[in-house]
Amino acid sequence: MKIYFPVTVIALFIISCNNDGETNATVRDANNVTADTTFNLTMTYPPGPANLGQDTSLSSQIVASSNEFVNAAGSGGMMEVEMGKLAQTNGGSNDVKTYGKMLEKDHTDANNKLKEIAEGEHIQLPAAMLPEHQQHIDQLQMLKGKEFDKTFMPMMIDDHVKDIAEFEKAAAENKNDKIKAFAAGILPVLKKHLAKAKSISSKM
Repeated sequence: MKIYFPVTVIALFIISCNNDGETNATVRDANNVTADTTFNLTMTYPPGPANLGQDTSLSSQIVASSNEFVNAAGSGGMMEVEMGKLAQTNGGSNDVKTYGKMLEKDHTDANNKLKEIAEGEHIQLPAAMLPEHQQHIDQLQMLKGKEFDKTFMPMMIDDHVKDIAEFEKAAAENKNDKIKAFAAGILPVLKKHLAKAKSISSKM
């Protein structure tokens, strides 16, 4: 048995893709009338609500958390190195100069460790000091001798108290194990610096 279809309902679809990922369908019916309809085939993955708002995946949380600490620690480390250099050139007492030398060496070592971890974890270090840290450098650059010492040592006490609190928090809570271990490893150094700063200040 043969089945006949009315000519008027038969349509041919000629499909082509352009460079933008869209598909153009040319519809031609029996009366040779054509109509171009564009279907956008661009898709995002994953679909649905996961594309809405901020990425909440574990990996993004790890990077975000690590970045916040690394940014502050990287800037603070640069500041400590520069302060150590200034103490050696502008300091008035031998104790302050010796403290500056220790500060420069220990924080240079810490900065190198942080840089190595950051590169391995694809975390970007700050290119320059944060404004709050740069202000300390600008202030100390104008001072020399006893005036430098009296400003520098209390500043070292305050800075290291804050640093210890931040490093203790990172060592306990940071989601990146390598950053966590770094913070824990630097804590004894920071506590040594704080104790020495208090000792020198007590003699002034």
